[in-house]
Amino acid sequence: MNVNVKKKEKKKYFIPFIILGIVLVILCVVIGAYNYRNIKLYNYIVSSDSEVADIYYNFEYMILWDKTLNYIRENKKEVRFIGEDYTIIIPSYEISKYYNFNVKFNEGISEIKDFDGISIYSVDFSDFDDLYAVGGIEFKLPDTLLKSNIVDVYKYENDEYILYKKGTKIFTDRIYFNMLDDKKENNKYIVTYVPLKDIVVENDVLEINNKSSLDLVVKPLPDNATYEKFNFYSENDALKITENGVINAKEAGEYKIKISDNEQRIEKEITIKVIPIALELTADKSTISLFPGNTSKINVNVLPEDAIDKNVVFESTDTNIASVDDSGNVTAVNVGECEIKIKSASVENLQISVKIIVNEKPAINQTENNGITYINGVLVVNKKYSLPADYNPGVDQTALNAYYEMKSEANKLGFSLEIMSGFRSYTTQEGLYNRYVNTYGQAEADTFSAKPGHSEHQTGLAFDLGWVDDAYADTDEGKWLAQNCYKYGFIIRYQKGKEDITGYKYEPWHVRYLGNPLATDVYNSGLCLEEYLGI
Repeated sequence: MNVNVKKKEKKKYFIPFIILGIVLVILCVVIGAYNYRNIKLYNYIVSSDSEVADIYYNFEYMILWDKTLNYIRENKKEVRFIGEDYTIIIPSYEISKYYNFNVKFNEGISEIKDFDGISIYSVDFSDFDDLYAVGGIEFKLPDTLLKSNIVDVYKYENDEYILYKKGTKIFTDRIYFNMLDDKKENNKYIVTYVPLKDIVVENDVLEINNKSSLDLVVKPLPDNATYEKFNFYSENDALKITENGVINAKEAGEYKIKISDNEQRIEKEITIKVIPIALELTADKSTISLFPGNTSKINVNVLPEDAIDKNVVFESTDTNIASVDDSGNVTAVNVGECEIKIKSASVENLQISVKIIVNEKPAINQTENNGITYINGVLVVNKKYSLPADYNPGVDQTALNAYYEMKSEANKLGFSLEIMSGFRSYTTQEGLYNRYVNTYGQAEADTFSAKPGHSEHQTGLAFDLGWVDDAYADTDEGKWLAQNCYKYGFIIRYQKGKEDITGYKYEPWHVRYLGNPLATDVYNSGLCLEEYLGI
């Protein structure tokens, strides 16, 4: 055979052997590297006391030893596959032998609707081989997003990006997603920071009622702006606002509230006007006892004093027993009991009631003793019934003792309640009355001064307290006296609105001692003494 032919034939078989040898060497290297890596990995995992097995990788593919898999599963170790840019977290019961870490990252300027022109970082690991086993993912953020310290995360669902995490604070250069309860389909995300341009409030001036609350509606501009939360601040403790923007008004007035984003780059100030509405109704009496045909007025106080609508509506639960007009004047009709409902005209469910008791009118038992008239045992002195000129008992000691008891209680509240005028003799009253007639004329004098013999002061049972002036009724002391004197056996003798019956003008300072329980009964009736006695 030709020598050249033999050389050619040897060369023909030599090249494949060379290639085969190279392949075998590479294979041995790969297998050796695989075994070496897995031996090292297994020893590391076994020697670690941690409940988490950290597996670092530099390639897209990972194949684990069965021995390693079994150890992880038996010891229930969570596995973290740690790459350069991201970490995949797999629970022990989901661990697999083979992984293809097919995760895609992309940083750039968005052309996506609502994010146009905004820097975004897109993450796509929907092609990850064992997607349903993923418990969480952690990946590194680019420097462009780390500047803001806060980002929003959107997930791709139904052909659009839906907000997944709002206002996520970035403490390191990485962000973590818990995927255990997440839908593992089309796992595409974008991480972005959309600058806040403005804070939008529905009105710069809002109104709220006192003692009520209001949810402040605050929106970002644009709608998808990135912010952790809005911060709210009230300049006055009378108006509180929660971290969720709920306004609680305590007192009427005008207040300022400041709103800012978490980074305090934008601040908004709005005015809150707290409008005072009726919060409480009180009546001067809780029970009124009347006789058929008698009338009594219910005086209602609406709080707070500056409430914008203090109108009330009166309503009788039984007009056959007692009726009431729009001003609170109650008229007894027949014997029985009913209630007068008093409702706020503007505030729903704000109401009180006064019990009305209509009793059978007692027979009048009138007796006289030495020119002194008693009606049902009560000494009566008015324009009709008089006292003898020589009747001079001085101050009644029982009445005086009751006054001292009342004064002591008033002093505890800061009221003096001094006696301005007590017992007056016939002669003293005669001189006083004549001076008034000379000054004002008899017609006017008769409206506030009694003729001699017709003054209650001559009985020793009447006192003028505080100071003699109509304005006394509006003082705290005068109000307390009117509302509490009955407890000590006294009544305000000449009531407001009863001038035609008593014959005298309203005197909030003049009290008459009756003793109890009579004083309480007269007070609860709302009647003047003449009405109560039927004279």
